[in-house]
Amino acid sequence: MSLDLAIIGCGAITELAHLPFAARQAGVHVGALVDTDLARAGKLAKQYGVPRIARDVMELSTLPHAAIVALPHDLHASVSLPLLRRGVHVLVEKPMALSVHECSEMIGAARQSGAMLAVGLVRRFLPEIRQAKAIIDSGDLGTIRSFEAKEGRIYDWKPSSDFFLKRERAGGGVLIEAGVHVLDTLLFLLGELSTERYADDSYGGVEAEAELRLAFGNGGTGFVELSRTRDLPNTTLIHGTRASLEIDLWRRRLTLRGDGSNEDLSIDKGAFGYDVFDAQLADWMHAIRSGQQPSVDGEQGRKSIALIESCYASRTLLELPWVAPKRPEPALAGGTCR
Repeated sequence: MSLDLAIIGCGAITELAHLPFAARQAGVHVGALVDTDLARAGKLAKQYGVPRIARDVMELSTLPHAAIVALPHDLHASVSLPLLRRGVHVLVEKPMALSVHECSEMIGAARQSGAMLAVGLVRRFLPEIRQAKAIIDSGDLGTIRSFEAKEGRIYDWKPSSDFFLKRERAGGGVLIEAGVHVLDTLLFLLGELSTERYADDSYGGVEAEAELRLAFGNGGTGFVELSRTRDLPNTTLIHGTRASLEIDLWRRRLTLRGDGSNEDLSIDKGAFGYDVFDAQLADWMHAIRSGQQPSVDGEQGRKSIALIESCYASRTLLELPWVAPKRPEPALAGGTCR
């Protein structure tokens, strides 16, 4: 028997990833699309043969067995909670919610009803990330001492609404939107992290530039740089006492550096794409059917939100050359030149 699935939110990520993979996932029946824009939902429903559309999931005559929540960030908790309380399994897009409190409410609701709660931190399903985790856990790098993660590109995502420009809806800017992936990956690879310093360029709106100084393990430190306005290396370098590991997700490449030599550990996996959404969906379906927790459950999703929450709470202004106060010019000996 197929599992009846509703997809709530028909924006770009649903059109490009969630719906195409769900429509062809074995044992899954996409029974409804939900969006306040019924015309958009109807267009996608016609394209993929989805029988029902609605403005609100609660308007459906019967609730689905499971739901993907792919809405603006501020709606993740408020839409997921009533479903979880009714035993509907939920895969919520990243970020899980806008606060640790909301995350905890979602986790509690899932536990009480027995629903499977998964969080859309899809990088966990990349073979390169799992390979990097195995290398670190093997001890080949020695004791991890530091890391640098730099991720940025000129913003080119084409969303279906402008919520990401509004702090009250998005929860923030580049840190909570792209940075949540970076922080979740670092938490997965290295364990617990804590904020030592956080700075961004927000003047009341959403930040486009952010820098983090983090601590981990027994005295290890790390630096994260994020940007929506510049093309950065988009790599993570992890330095150990024996060797260093470079993770380049956009080129899907791992490089082990040590003793003056570089070893390419990658296998040919093709360009970075949406295939991770297929793996994520299959993992969640397996969790629902087996009763085992998904690979990225609510507890995992809450960790990155806790780190982001601590960053925003300690925010300082990023020093920018075009806004920093100018220092007075030094006086010239012998008076002023004419």
